[in-house]
Amino acid sequence: KNPFNLDGIKISSEIFKLKQDLDQLNQRLSFAMVRQPDKQLLRYSPDGDVGLTKEGGVCCEVKKGPVVEYHILGRFGVVSAQKDEK
Repeated sequence: KNPFNLDGIKISSEIFKLKQDLDQLNQRLSFAMVRQPDKQLLRYSPDGDVGLTKEGGVCCEVKKGPVVEYHILGRFGVVSAQKDEK
């Protein structure tokens, strides 16, 4: 009897490859969600032409025919405007 199971090695190799493919797809999906965020996840300005993502990305409204999309312009940060007195 052969101590090496070739079918098991092939299956393990296939599982490893599928896990790698899954990781790559998850990374691409995360990148796409940051680049083109879901409208339900945005906090909008009063007139609705600017949005802010949970991660701090500033988005602007882009109209493409009847469809409205929001494209990320960059990151937004908040700092204190008052000088710290000690």
